[in-house]
Amino acid sequence: MAKYPSISQTKNGRILIAKSNATGKALKPIKVVAGDGQLTNQNIETMENVINPLLELPFASPGRFVKEGQFQLDFALSNEHLEHGFYAREIGVFAKLDGEDDSTAVMIAYTNGGNFVDYIPAKDTPINSKVFEVTIAVDNAANVIVQRSDAAYITAGEMERHNESKHAHDNRFNAIIEKVNNMITQTDDSDKQSLAPTLALVKTLLSNLNIKNSKDVIKAIDTETLASLGVRYDLSNPSAWYISFGKLFGGLIIQGGKDNKYSDATSAWVAFPLAFNHCFTVVATIVGPYSDSIKVYQYTNTAFEKVSYYNFDSKRSVIRPCMWIAIGN
Repeated sequence: MAKYPSISQTKNGRILIAKSNATGKALKPIKVVAGDGQLTNQNIETMENVINPLLELPFASPGRFVKEGQFQLDFALSNEHLEHGFYAREIGVFAKLDGEDDSTAVMIAYTNGGNFVDYIPAKDTPINSKVFEVTIAVDNAANVIVQRSDAAYITAGEMERHNESKHAHDNRFNAIIEKVNNMITQTDDSDKQSLAPTLALVKTLLSNLNIKNSKDVIKAIDTETLASLGVRYDLSNPSAWYISFGKLFGGLIIQGGKDNKYSDATSAWVAFPLAFNHCFTVVATIVGPYSDSIKVYQYTNTAFEKVSYYNFDSKRSVIRPCMWIAIGN
């Protein structure tokens, strides 16, 4: 098992952090670079690059402050594109100021494990992708923003923090709320007859009728039953249920269920109990004692495709049970 000494801050790192504090610009780590260089008489403080850079490693999370002046970075190691194996003796962290070009990045921290390190084989010998942690000194930097790659991974800890955040899905739910708001109307205009009326509009429309109690309501809708308005539902099966609100609510359909498909296949399609004319969104969540992720890969008006990643490994797709809900009309 590799043993690295504590990572050391470089002179360029101190200068960059001082600039961050003076300008108010956030310190922005952009990458970790690994190499096989051996330290001889080099002074880490004045080093500007790793001795022999061989592999760039993406960050796997936004990182976090672990205590004052100390920031923890998570980076992912994979040999997917590595042409030649090497001993990962040296690790360098590179950063810039937020808003500046990547070409301005400097090495802010460095460590070298000498001969007490692991060998990383070439891509012909695939290895399981791993996520490593390194804590760097950021002193009094104005802020720290980690630049993440699309190829990065998410750690179990990061997923846990994501799930515990009450704002984790604000953008998704705000989008759903906006779509629902676009399906209702507060006015009885001719160009809005296909939209669902608000309660205030319903009260206004009913105010011209002689309705005093529930019996009067039944009389008022006697000639226009729920069925004729397109209202239908089936809640008999918890694994596949739906509610269609009919034309009074713009054809709004909400449906959901539980899909128990479980295998090592790469994906599976789940059919909707009721076909949409327009499917707006589908949200799925994994069910059971699995440490895997799940996402809706794609959807149509009749079904959606679910994909899970085994132990959050984006290179290994599997099928796991899920509960889901879909909204459309």
